[in-house]
Amino acid sequence: SPGAEWELTYDDAGTNKQKSNIGYGAGKWVATSVATNKDNLTSSNTVDGGKGMDWGPFYGAGTNRAMNGVATDMSGNWITVGDSGYVWTSDDNAESWTESRAVSVDGGTTYRTMKDVAYDNNGSWVAVGDRCFYVSTNNGGTWTSFDISAATNRTYHAIAFNVNNTSQ
Repeated sequence: SPGAEWELTYDDAGTNKQKSNIGYGAGKWVATSVATNKDNLTSSNTVDGGKGMDWGPFYGAGTNRAMNGVATDMSGNWITVGDSGYVWTSDDNAESWTESRAVSVDGGTTYRTMKDVAYDNNGSWVAVGDRCFYVSTNNGGTWTSFDISAATNRTYHAIAFNVNNTSQ
């Protein structure tokens, strides 16, 4: 409503508070950070009469790695992407995470930084970043890389699909 009040609901003193992205789906919020995994947060429970969320850290995700983008398929599958080709997947609605790495098209000697990820609502995930984009059709299990010429030096910071999702 106009003039609504905002309230800080999670403040882990002494940590980097620079968040990268936030997503919502299947009753869960996930926020990513460019710091370490302790600064990446998940939330699912309302607290204090619905005035806030009960935020907590990711569990099982990599440490000391930037997580830049996050997306969900609204069915409990989540993917977050980060620097140096790192990808984290969850198939239990962000309760636990598995870390992997997506290799560049050059055969595995280059790992590109991914800035964002999106789900197309039809079985495909697309991640974009520094001179690259990746496609996965198995919930982040494997990725096909499409590198962009170094001569263009393009970086893509965000991606979204225009889909009608009725799961919320």
